[in-house]
Amino acid sequence: MLVLTRKPFAVLLHFPNTAVQNLVLIPVHTKPSAAEAELNALHEVVKDVREKWKKDNIMILGDFNADGQYLSKKKKEKLRISWAPFRWLIVDDVDTTTSSITQNTYDRIVVYGESIAIVPDSAKAYNFKKELNLTQEQTKTVSDHKPVEVDLIGGMREVKREVKPEVEQEVELVERMGKLEVKLEVELEVKPEVKLMVQLMVQLMVQLELEQEVEQEVEQEVELELVELELELELEQMAQRKRNPV
Repeated sequence: MLVLTRKPFAVLLHFPNTAVQNLVLIPVHTKPSAAEAELNALHEVVKDVREKWKKDNIMILGDFNADGQYLSKKKKEKLRISWAPFRWLIVDDVDTTTSSITQNTYDRIVVYGESIAIVPDSAKAYNFKKELNLTQEQTKTVSDHKPVEVDLIGGMREVKREVKPEVEQEVELVERMGKLEVKLEVELEVKPEVKLMVQLMVQLMVQLELEQEVEQEVEQEVELELVELELELELEQMAQRKRNPV
Protein backbone atom coordinates (compact mmCIF):
# COMPACT_ATOMS: atom_id res chain seq x y z
CA MET A 1 0.00 0.00 0.00
CA LEU A 2 1.36 3.40 -1.03
CA VAL A 3 1.80 5.97 1.73
CA LEU A 4 2.22 9.31 0.02
CA THR A 5 1.13 12.48 1.78
CA ARG A 6 1.17 14.44 -1.46
CA LYS A 7 0.14 12.11 -4.27
CA PRO A 8 2.45 12.73 -7.24
CA PHE A 9 1.19 13.69 -10.66
CA ALA A 10 2.59 12.00 -13.76
CA VAL A 11 2.69 13.72 -17.12
CA LEU A 12 3.70 12.29 -20.50
CA LEU A 13 5.52 14.89 -22.58
CA HIS A 14 6.56 14.84 -26.22
CA PHE A 15 9.82 16.60 -27.15
CA PRO A 16 10.26 17.09 -30.92
CA ASN A 17 13.78 18.52 -30.62
CA THR A 18 15.51 16.03 -28.33
CA ALA A 19 16.96 12.57 -28.81
CA VAL A 20 14.31 11.18 -26.46
CA GLN A 21 10.94 11.96 -28.04
CA ASN A 22 8.70 10.84 -25.15
CA LEU A 23 9.39 11.43 -21.48
CA VAL A 24 7.29 10.88 -18.37
CA LEU A 25 7.83 13.42 -15.58
CA ILE A 26 6.82 12.61 -12.00
CA PRO A 27 7.18 15.68 -9.76
CA VAL A 28 7.19 14.87 -6.05
CA HIS A 29 7.34 16.56 -2.66
CA THR A 30 7.83 14.13 0.19
CA LYS A 31 6.82 14.70 3.78
CA PRO A 32 10.08 15.35 5.69
CA SER A 33 9.28 13.01 8.57
CA ALA A 34 8.26 10.22 6.15
CA ALA A 35 10.86 10.79 3.43
CA GLU A 36 12.30 7.26 3.48
CA ALA A 37 8.92 5.51 3.23
CA GLU A 38 7.60 7.85 0.54
CA LEU A 39 10.74 7.59 -1.58
CA ASN A 40 10.49 3.81 -1.43
CA ALA A 41 6.86 4.10 -2.51
CA LEU A 42 7.96 5.89 -5.68
CA HIS A 43 9.20 2.53 -6.95
CA GLU A 44 5.57 1.42 -7.20
CA VAL A 45 4.57 4.73 -8.81
CA VAL A 46 7.11 4.15 -11.58
CA LYS A 47 5.87 0.58 -11.99
CA ASP A 48 2.29 1.81 -12.41
CA VAL A 49 3.34 4.46 -14.94
CA ARG A 50 5.24 1.90 -17.02
CA GLU A 51 2.25 -0.41 -17.07
CA LYS A 52 -0.20 2.37 -17.92
CA TRP A 53 1.73 4.15 -20.68
CA LYS A 54 4.18 1.45 -21.80
CA LYS A 55 7.02 3.96 -21.49
CA ASP A 56 10.45 3.44 -19.94
CA ASN A 57 11.73 7.02 -20.21
CA ILE A 58 10.78 8.27 -16.75
CA MET A 59 12.15 11.13 -14.66
CA ILE A 60 11.29 11.74 -10.99
CA LEU A 61 12.15 15.19 -9.71
CA GLY A 62 11.38 17.55 -6.88
CA ASP A 63 11.82 18.00 -3.16
CA PHE A 64 12.79 14.53 -1.96
CA ASN A 65 13.96 15.73 1.47
CA ALA A 66 16.71 13.23 0.74
CA ASP A 67 19.44 14.54 3.03
CA GLY A 68 20.28 15.79 6.50
CA GLN A 69 18.08 14.79 9.40
CA TYR A 70 15.38 13.43 7.08
CA LEU A 71 17.43 10.82 5.21
CA SER A 72 20.94 9.61 5.99
CA LYS A 73 23.29 8.52 3.22
CA LYS A 74 23.11 4.96 4.54
CA LYS A 75 19.33 4.91 4.30
CA LYS A 76 19.45 6.58 0.89
CA GLU A 77 21.65 3.78 -0.46
CA LYS A 78 19.03 1.22 0.61
CA LEU A 79 16.12 2.91 -1.14
CA ARG A 80 14.43 0.86 -3.86
CA ILE A 81 14.93 3.73 -6.28
CA SER A 82 18.66 3.82 -5.51
CA TRP A 83 19.29 0.59 -7.38
CA ALA A 84 19.69 0.05 -11.10
CA PRO A 85 18.07 0.87 -13.42
CA PHE A 86 17.43 4.09 -11.45
CA ARG A 87 20.06 6.83 -11.67
CA TRP A 88 20.41 9.84 -9.37
CA LEU A 89 21.55 12.87 -11.35
CA ILE A 90 21.81 15.38 -8.49
CA VAL A 91 24.67 14.10 -6.33
CA ASP A 92 25.03 14.45 -2.57
CA ASP A 93 27.39 17.45 -2.54
CA VAL A 94 25.01 19.81 -4.39
CA ASP A 95 23.40 22.38 -2.12
CA THR A 96 19.77 22.76 -3.18
CA THR A 97 18.77 25.13 -0.39
CA THR A 98 18.89 28.92 -0.40
CA SER A 99 19.93 29.04 3.24
CA SER A 100 23.12 30.90 4.08
CA ILE A 101 23.58 28.73 7.17
CA THR A 102 23.01 25.09 6.16
CA GLN A 103 23.80 23.07 3.06
CA ASN A 104 21.67 20.09 2.12
CA THR A 105 20.76 18.18 -1.02
CA TYR A 106 17.04 17.90 -0.48
CA ASP A 107 16.02 18.27 -4.12
CA ARG A 108 16.84 15.55 -6.63
CA ILE A 109 16.40 14.29 -10.17
CA VAL A 110 16.18 10.53 -10.62
CA VAL A 111 15.77 8.85 -14.00
CA TYR A 112 14.64 5.33 -14.76
CA GLY A 113 16.67 3.35 -17.29
CA GLU A 114 19.60 4.14 -19.51
CA SER A 115 17.77 5.35 -22.61
CA ILE A 116 17.23 8.97 -21.55
CA ALA A 117 19.91 10.97 -23.35
CA ILE A 118 21.23 13.41 -20.73
CA VAL A 119 23.87 16.05 -21.43
CA PRO A 120 26.79 14.94 -19.22
CA ASP A 121 27.22 16.95 -16.01
CA SER A 122 24.22 19.18 -16.82
CA ALA A 123 22.17 18.23 -13.75
CA LYS A 124 22.48 21.01 -11.19
CA ALA A 125 20.69 23.36 -8.84
CA TYR A 126 19.79 26.73 -10.31
CA ASN A 127 21.13 29.43 -8.01
CA PHE A 128 18.55 32.08 -8.78
CA LYS A 129 19.76 34.25 -5.90
CA LYS A 130 23.14 34.64 -7.58
CA GLU A 131 21.85 34.75 -11.16
CA LEU A 132 19.21 37.40 -10.40
CA ASN A 133 21.36 39.28 -7.88
CA LEU A 134 18.82 38.98 -5.06
CA THR A 135 19.29 39.70 -1.40
CA GLN A 136 18.75 36.95 1.14
CA GLU A 137 15.41 38.45 2.13
CA GLN A 138 14.27 38.63 -1.48
CA THR A 139 15.37 35.04 -2.00
CA LYS A 140 13.32 33.82 0.97
CA THR A 141 10.17 35.36 -0.50
CA VAL A 142 10.67 33.17 -3.59
CA SER A 143 11.67 29.84 -2.02
CA ASP A 144 13.92 28.21 0.49
CA HIS A 145 14.94 25.72 -2.21
CA LYS A 146 16.81 26.08 -5.48
CA PRO A 147 15.17 24.58 -8.56
CA VAL A 148 16.97 21.56 -10.03
CA GLU A 149 17.53 21.24 -13.75
CA VAL A 150 19.03 18.98 -16.39
CA ASP A 151 19.58 19.23 -20.15
CA LEU A 152 18.39 16.64 -22.64
CA ILE A 153 20.50 15.92 -25.69
CA GLY A 154 19.03 17.45 -28.82
CA GLY A 155 18.48 14.98 -31.61
CA MET A 156 16.11 16.01 -34.36
CA ARG A 157 18.37 18.49 -36.12
CA GLU A 158 21.20 15.96 -36.21
CA VAL A 159 18.85 13.31 -37.54
CA LYS A 160 17.56 15.64 -40.24
CA ARG A 161 21.10 16.39 -41.36
CA GLU A 162 21.77 12.67 -41.69
CA VAL A 163 18.55 11.98 -43.56
CA LYS A 164 18.90 14.81 -46.04
CA PRO A 165 21.71 13.16 -48.07
CA GLU A 166 19.68 9.97 -48.17
CA VAL A 167 16.66 11.82 -49.53
CA GLU A 168 18.85 13.43 -52.16
CA GLN A 169 20.19 10.00 -53.10
CA GLU A 170 16.64 8.68 -53.36
CA VAL A 171 15.64 11.46 -55.76
CA GLU A 172 18.77 10.94 -57.84
CA LEU A 173 18.21 7.19 -57.90
CA VAL A 174 14.58 7.53 -59.03
CA GLU A 175 15.62 9.94 -61.78
CA ARG A 176 18.40 7.68 -63.08
CA MET A 177 16.35 4.50 -62.93
CA GLY A 178 13.38 6.33 -64.46
CA LYS A 179 15.49 7.43 -67.42
CA LEU A 180 16.49 3.84 -68.10
CA GLU A 181 12.87 2.75 -67.90
CA VAL A 182 11.78 5.47 -70.34
CA LYS A 183 14.65 4.57 -72.66
CA LEU A 184 13.47 0.99 -72.75
CA GLU A 185 9.92 2.05 -73.57
CA VAL A 186 10.99 4.45 -76.34
CA GLU A 187 13.53 2.27 -78.12
CA LEU A 188 11.79 -1.09 -77.82
CA GLU A 189 8.46 -2.72 -77.69
CA VAL A 190 9.02 -3.77 -74.11
CA LYS A 191 7.36 -6.91 -72.92
CA PRO A 192 5.05 -6.34 -69.92
CA GLU A 193 7.12 -8.65 -67.72
CA VAL A 194 10.31 -6.71 -68.54
CA LYS A 195 8.62 -3.40 -67.74
CA LEU A 196 7.32 -4.84 -64.48
CA MET A 197 10.81 -6.09 -63.62
CA VAL A 198 12.25 -2.60 -64.12
CA GLN A 199 9.52 -1.01 -62.02
CA LEU A 200 10.10 -3.51 -59.23
CA MET A 201 13.83 -2.86 -59.38
CA VAL A 202 13.20 0.87 -59.08
CA GLN A 203 11.02 0.35 -56.01
CA LEU A 204 13.47 -2.09 -54.48
CA MET A 205 16.47 0.16 -55.00
CA VAL A 206 14.63 3.15 -53.50
CA GLN A 207 13.68 1.09 -50.47
CA LEU A 208 17.23 -0.18 -50.02
CA GLU A 209 18.60 3.32 -50.41
CA LEU A 210 16.43 4.63 -47.56
CA GLU A 211 17.32 1.77 -45.23
CA GLN A 212 21.08 1.96 -45.63
CA GLU A 213 23.30 3.98 -43.30
CA VAL A 214 25.24 7.00 -44.50
CA GLU A 215 28.46 5.02 -44.08
CA GLN A 216 27.35 2.65 -46.88
CA GLU A 217 27.08 5.32 -49.53
CA VAL A 218 30.10 4.09 -51.45
CA GLU A 219 28.82 0.53 -51.48
CA GLN A 220 25.38 1.71 -52.57
CA GLU A 221 26.90 3.67 -55.44
CA VAL A 222 28.72 0.57 -56.64
CA GLU A 223 25.50 -1.45 -56.45
CA LEU A 224 23.69 1.25 -58.40
CA GLU A 225 26.28 1.20 -61.15
CA LEU A 226 26.00 -2.60 -61.38
CA VAL A 227 22.24 -2.35 -61.75
CA GLU A 228 22.64 0.24 -64.49
CA LEU A 229 25.15 -1.94 -66.31
CA GLU A 230 22.81 -4.90 -66.09
CA LEU A 231 19.92 -2.87 -67.45
CA GLU A 232 22.06 -1.40 -70.21
CA LEU A 233 23.20 -4.90 -71.11
CA GLU A 234 19.62 -6.15 -71.14
CA LEU A 235 18.67 -3.18 -73.30
CA GLU A 236 21.46 -3.89 -75.73
CA GLN A 237 20.62 -7.59 -75.90
CA MET A 238 16.94 -6.90 -76.51
CA ALA A 239 17.78 -4.36 -79.23
CA GLN A 240 20.14 -6.86 -80.86
CA ARG A 241 17.49 -9.58 -80.79
CA LYS A 242 15.05 -7.20 -82.42
CA ARG A 243 17.55 -6.30 -85.18
CA ASN A 244 18.53 -9.95 -85.73
CA PRO A 245 15.45 -12.07 -85.07
CA VAL A 246 16.01 -15.80 -85.07
